[in-house]
Parts: sequence; C-alpha cells; structure tokens
Amino acid sequence: MKKYISLIALFSIFSVFSQDLSEGYSANDLTQYPMQPLAKPAYLDAVTDSSFPNTSIRRISEANSGRSIVPMYSTIQAWNADESLLIVYAVRSGHRLLNGTDYTFIRDLSDIRPDDLEAVFWHFSDPDILFYMDNNTDDLIRYNVNTQSKTIIDNMRALSGCSAGLSSGNDVQMMSWDSDVFSFRCGNSSAFYYRISTGVLTEFNITDINYTAPMPFPSGNLFYHNTSVYDGDGNFVRDLNIEKGEHSCLGKLSNGDDAYFAISFAEGPDGGCLGTLVAHNATTGNCFAVTPTEDYGYSKSGTHISALAHKNSESGWVAVSSMGYEKDGVEILDQELFIAKVNEFDGEVYRVAHHRSDEDEIDYWGEPHVTISPSGTRLLFGSDWSGSDDGISVDAYVAELSAYTAPTPEEEDCASGEIIPEYRLDGVWESGENELTVTYGTEVMFSMLPNNIGLTIELPDGTIVGDDYNLGAVTPANDGPYLLTSSEGCTTIINLTVEGDEEGCSPGQIIPEYRLDGVWSSGQNDLTVAYGTEVMFSMLPNNIGVTVELPNGTVVGDDYNLGAVTPANSGPYLLTSSEGCTTVVDLKVTESSESCAPGRIIPEYRLNGVWSSGQNALTVTSGTEVMFSMLPNNISVTVAFPDGTVVGDDYNIGAVTAANSGTYVLTSSEGCRTTIDLTVTVANEGSSSRGETVSMVYPNPTKGELNIDLRGYENQKLTATVFNSNGQSVSEKVFNTDHASLERMSMNELPDGLYYLILESRLRRQVHSILVDNR
Repeated sequence: MKKYISLIALFSIFSVFSQDLSEGYSANDLTQYPMQPLAKPAYLDAVTDSSFPNTSIRRISEANSGRSIVPMYSTIQAWNADESLLIVYAVRSGHRLLNGTDYTFIRDLSDIRPDDLEAVFWHFSDPDILFYMDNNTDDLIRYNVNTQSKTIIDNMRALSGCSAGLSSGNDVQMMSWDSDVFSFRCGNSSAFYYRISTGVLTEFNITDINYTAPMPFPSGNLFYHNTSVYDGDGNFVRDLNIEKGEHSCLGKLSNGDDAYFAISFAEGPDGGCLGTLVAHNATTGNCFAVTPTEDYGYSKSGTHISALAHKNSESGWVAVSSMGYEKDGVEILDQELFIAKVNEFDGEVYRVAHHRSDEDEIDYWGEPHVTISPSGTRLLFGSDWSGSDDGISVDAYVAELSAYTAPTPEEEDCASGEIIPEYRLDGVWESGENELTVTYGTEVMFSMLPNNIGLTIELPDGTIVGDDYNLGAVTPANDGPYLLTSSEGCTTIINLTVEGDEEGCSPGQIIPEYRLDGVWSSGQNDLTVAYGTEVMFSMLPNNIGVTVELPNGTVVGDDYNLGAVTPANSGPYLLTSSEGCTTVVDLKVTESSESCAPGRIIPEYRLNGVWSSGQNALTVTSGTEVMFSMLPNNISVTVAFPDGTVVGDDYNIGAVTAANSGTYVLTSSEGCRTTIDLTVTVANEGSSSRGETVSMVYPNPTKGELNIDLRGYENQKLTATVFNSNGQSVSEKVFNTDHASLERMSMNELPDGLYYLILESRLRRQVHSILVDNR
C-alpha cells in the first residue's frame, strides 16, 4: 500500500505562504511585444508564446465548430477553494466540472439550476461546496459537488415577500469572502442581502434599483451598487469617483481594504481615475489609475477584470484581459492578459500573455473573460485563437504563470493495516474485508477506519464522492472496485460483488417502453433521439405501477412526458415497477445542426402585400391576403398545408377564410423546419388584418434591460433565449408557470448589435428582433 500526498494537502500548504506572482515578469514594462503566429494547441496540450516565454498556455476544452466553452465570467471564481476542481460553461449545454489540475472532464453539472449562468459561487474555504439560488424555487442552495447532495439554506422569496422576479444580476459578483453574505434584488423595486450565519435578511435603502442587485465586497460589511458604497445596515456610505459603471470586479487592495477594480473610459466627477485598470478603495473613496493613459494609452475596449485571488496572502493581485481597438496584438495591452499588484496608492503591472481572441465572428463569447485562480498562479480565459482557427469555435484555456507549480504526487509507504475498509450492510457496521460479497438488494454504505479522518470514495465509473456514501439497495450494476482515500493520502480498495437477483425480476421480464413524437416503441435500453423529439417513458408489461427516476434524481410517475428534448435531457432514466423490478433507459439526445439552430430559421409572411416575420402564432381576419415564406432568403422552401398539400415558396393562399386555419409546416432545402399556426377570425369593423402580437418586448432598441409582456403565456412555463446574428445562443432565462404578466431580461453584457429573442413554451413559439445599443 502506498501513501500519496493529496492535492488538497498540497494546496493547503501553498495557501499558507505568500506567492509573488511577479516571478519571471518585468514590472511596468512598456515595450511592445507584437503577437506572433502560434498554432492552436491540441486538447490538454500546452504552448509557449515567444513574446511572453515564462507563461505556459494550456487548452482545456474541445468545442465543436460553432460552439463555445468558456469561463462563467471574470467576476465569478472558476476554481474551488483548493483548486482541485474547476467549472467552465458550455454555451447551450450548461456548466461542466473539470479536474482543477489536469483539467480532465469529470461531469456535467446538470443537477443545479442557478438563476443565471454566472450565479454559481464556490465556497471560499470548503472545496466541496458551492452556493446558488435555484431558478425554479428561489431557494438558496448549499451544494456538495462530491456527494451531489443539496441543502436548502432558506427561501429568498418567502423571506423577502417578493412577488416579482428574484435575481442576483445584473452585475453579478462573488459572495463575501467568508461565504456568509448573499445579495439579490426583487424585480426593480427592492434589494436585499442575506447573512447565512445569522439567518437575517437586510433590505437596502436604495431608491433606484436600476435592475441591479448590490454586491458584497470581500469583507461582507460593505456593498457596491451603481457607483456607490452601502454599509451593513443597507444605508448609503459614499459615492466612488466613477463617471459611469463599466466592467469591474470586487476584491482587495494589498493592505486588505475592500476595493472596486474597473475600466474607465472617462475621468471621474472629481477628475482623474481614467485607464484600462482603475482601483477604488471602498473604505476611503480614494482612486487611482493602475494603467495611466500616458503610459498604456487610452482605455482598451473589451476589457474584463478578475480580483478573486483570495488564497494569495499578499492580497491585491488582479488579472485583466483586454482586446483593444486594432485587435492585432501589436500595441501595449492589445490582445493581452496582464496581472497587477495593487497597493493602497499605487500598483505594478506585469504583462504575461496574448489571449489571441476577438468577438468579430463570435460576439460576446469571443471575449476572454479572464478569471484568476484563488492562488493567483493561473488565469482561465476563453479564446477563438487568432490565425487559421480564428472564429471557428471558442475554447477554454489556462495561462499557467511562472509562479505556478503543478502538484506532483509524492510516494512513501503507508503502514500495513493503517487504514481499514469499513461498510454498513442493511444498517449494521462491519469492517476489514477488501473482497465484499453481498446479496441483491442489500443496502450498502462505505467508510474507513480509523474514524474522524477525511475520506473520498472513487466509484467504479470514476465518480468521486464523500465519506459515508450510501449506495442504496445494490444490484449487480454496482459490482466493481471502490477506491477509498484518506485525507493523508492512504488508500484501500473494496471489491464489491452482488450475488443473485430479486425474485420475480428475471432479465427480459421488464421491458423499457417509450413514446417518440407520439409513436410508442419498446425494447431499447440505449436510446438515441434527435434534438427536439418529444419523449415519454413507461414500462412493459402494462398495468403495473411505474416510477421514473430522472438523471438529476427527481422521481416522477408513469407516462412522464419530457417534452421536446435537448442534450440537457441526456442521461440514465431508472424505471422501477411496483414490485421493485428495474430497468434503465440511457437517453442520448443528438445536437441540433448549426444551420437549424433555434433562431436561424424564421417564419415569414406577407399580409395584404406587406412582409413581416417572426410570429409562429398568427391571427388574421377573414379576407386578408396571405403568403408564406421563410428567412433567411435565397433558400428553397416548401410549405405543407394543414390537409397535407405541399406547395413551393411564396405560395399565395389568397384571401383567407376560417377554412384556412391550421398549422402550416415550412421546410427549408436543408431540412430545417418551422411552423405557422394560422387562425382566421371573422372581420369586425375597425379590426386589423395584420396579426396580433401575442407578446411585446420593449424598449427596442434597448440599453440592456428588456421588458417582456407575457400576456397570452399565462400558466405556461417558457424559455426566453437570445441568439446573436450568427445564430449562437448568448443568453437564456426560464420563466416558471407562476411568472408575472411583465418580466424583465438583462442584455447589459451583450455587445451592441442585432439579436433574436425566442420565447418558447409547449404551446407556442415567437421570435423577436432586438437591437442592443448600450452606448
């Protein structure tokens, strides 16, 4: 038996000592280092930029063409407390959990539902824990990533009495650095913070919420909101010298004071404080430019800031990514990553890498959104990698600074018998056996002796869980080796064998059954369906009680309809009969083709000679002349009538009557489909022959906050998805069945330009063109 120094132990050692991140770099170097051609590294491989040879850049994801795997955001810590785990975000798929040191994929975090993709908060000291507010229930959740267990801390809606939408946006920052303070807003009317240790909710004394929740500084005693600082009583303290809120991050100066780090494109009301990186002391109100314009030029566009190196005892370390205006990596800070040590009155800048990314083809997701690790020794960023790979996809990369040393397991002997496998069988604890044979249905839990030491358990499929992990009633599917590792790095293995079978549950007796787009089939345990297929699960023989356990652990009844499925629905579904017999359907949902992505194919129609588009539910008065087509133009289209007749593009139905009502299916030559549900009503005096809009969005153009009128969607759960002009999803929000008639959606973080907002429920689907103009 060998003893391995665990990664947790190594990082605990690292966190005790200060780490000088400047090692290998020059302070305040104003030399130009033009970006040189560099081939995109293979997955998990590293390259070195000749301009910054002391930084290793490693690619940690494999995004398909047209897809993006990126940091959540620069203000949200990606690594857990000991840097053994890492979260990235796969656009249109969700959060992914990676190994924090070798960057290998662990699993999708499909069992969490934060209210925003950025609103996932690692605990600052416990590496197993993260927090989020559930998008459906508004519960503040404490989630254990190892055991996948959830603890409800409290319900923010019940505490606040809020009847509008709850959100931690639009300027999401981390919780306080003691993981005790969580902030949120109620619609646009009020804002609160909740202190976990006391269970006390405090309301802020703010007149204009401006759709933005105040965010806690690291101390948890001060809060930032719209250029102002508030105290723990929720009262105004001071205005910071800020002309306008821009991309920013809350952190600490080297002396430990709470600080607001931001880019500024204009001097503050009191003058000065202009530059790509400006530091504001929240305690005193003092500010200064860390990158003064006389040295580093005018403030760089596309700048994001991360001040989350909370484990580096020196404090004051900040990471910045800038794209610049030329985006060619020639001028100082253009296309660069840099770090800065920010003191109370001055700072030192260290340029460390080129990120090689822009938003020309990718828009928002092409911005690097650099995120500094807790120790500060690594920088996570996204890039579409300039050169031959430019604009094809966006992958996540880690810049490993010169001060970073990858942990290397060291071996030494563990005394024989020092750790002993322990297991609970049907409630009775036993120990000592490494070869464990039990009967079918035995309830099994694993642990280790001696007690009171930390323990992780690696299951046969590679999943890592915590101590006292309960396998439940085991079956032969649970057979295999279970690796138990103590916090000191000692290991032992339990080889589990489950004998026999449950009486009356012989193989083949229970058969999985499923309905795909209305057609029942059966017999397949590995089921692959296309994106958007309507799926329902059951079991044969019929007329037996059935429960279905979803991949996230939710248990539902027989004939449970998943609806139109997406890759997020992929996973194992456990079907259990009333007699206790089980079978599993492993569902795989294929990705939709990029050309048929939602928002790329838009219904188009001509009403009395006037072309319009975007509505899938169209109501007109009798006598209206109607013609159907599809956007984008210049593609072949066929139109299937409600009676099955198929005609070509731009087919003029003529003056319609009630007999023309029904569903028209529009199909492009590439096989992409959209529908128009046409309803023809009897004309009344003064009625319009143009279709009534089921929902309205305003203001349009918008400066970032969009009002969505959901009248007509009462008691329907729906999803609002925003796509850019390239058809890439850039934002998504889910409204539950209890949504208000007027809801809001933030588009503050999106670059200026044209977007498509798709509102979709089980019954209808609408497309709106939105123009974002934040400047």
